[in-house]
Amino acid sequence: MSPILIISYLLSFVASILQILYIPTLSMIVLQHSYTTLDIGLISGAASVIYTAGSAFSSMVTRTKGEKNVITLSLVLLLLSYILMSYVHSREGIFFTAAIGLLSYSLFWPSIETIISTNKGSVSAFSFSWSSGTLFGSILASLTIIVDAEMLLKSYALLTLTMIIFSLKLSNNVKKIDEKPNLSDMIKALTKLASSWKLSFAYAASLGGILAYYPVIVEVNSFPVWNVSTLFFSMILARTIIFFLYDRIKGTSLKPLYGSALLLASLAIPFIPDALAVVFLGVLAGCGQGILYAISLEKAFTTEEHLRTVYTGLFEASIGLGYSLGPLIGGIFSQPLIELSIIASTLLAIIISLLP
Repeated sequence: MSPILIISYLLSFVASILQILYIPTLSMIVLQHSYTTLDIGLISGAASVIYTAGSAFSSMVTRTKGEKNVITLSLVLLLLSYILMSYVHSREGIFFTAAIGLLSYSLFWPSIETIISTNKGSVSAFSFSWSSGTLFGSILASLTIIVDAEMLLKSYALLTLTMIIFSLKLSNNVKKIDEKPNLSDMIKALTKLASSWKLSFAYAASLGGILAYYPVIVEVNSFPVWNVSTLFFSMILARTIIFFLYDRIKGTSLKPLYGSALLLASLAIPFIPDALAVVFLGVLAGCGQGILYAISLEKAFTTEEHLRTVYTGLFEASIGLGYSLGPLIGGIFSQPLIELSIIASTLLAIIISLLP
């Protein structure tokens, strides 16, 4: 394996640890400032719109500046987000810092995906690298309730600074591409892979609703605190296994419908405090998310090489839209009953994934 792939997989691993903790940490910070569950949906949902827009146009930045420079810039923005979040207290301030953080990911992921795909990395290896990072981060998820937010933000910032140092080692390995994608390229990508975008949207809407609201449900209902880590770990572990096996099972009759059906398990998650039941439901939901994501990503990775930055950017944009609308719809329905937040985001994901 080439050094550039090793560094890229390492960065995706660490970035995934931070990303799985970003929304739960944001949710708890919003609650600590005595705002409502609707505010969680509005802030995380609106900030994710920035992720969507950044991802959609990231290819233009990447083609001009080169992947290495964009990755380093994105990590600097992420570091800035963590620093600022320690000092802001208003809704607007929290939204602004969250928008910076999610913008950083919208630039980071398409560039990493482009580097890996153009250097002959595999869908399975890439998915395993970032999903295993998410898996490790999920073990720490309950700390968003237990540990003081200020301490968490300092730890996140230190880890991000380490990533910046590693990203500088990509300087001599990433080629800068002068040809810029145009509007027709983006329209072509949108229409050609419409079925792919709806699956990645559904994946993110399902996951985003759970990440944003399950820690809140645990806190409000006095469920065991470690249920957060238990659910996230079992869900991400199942998804990781799907990624690891995908290259072997994709030639079978694996269909998106199976992923949509497995998401139904998420409907019971908000009501059950028993840890074993949470594990079982998390595994089913994680398998569903993994199937939808892997099928979608493979289509983006196997497109024409000269347009791959466009496709990977739009792939991440569809994920950003799911992360936006999932928590937003969940926040709206959470007002009469907090448990409806996950139910609403799950139903949104299933409906979108089943569209023709």
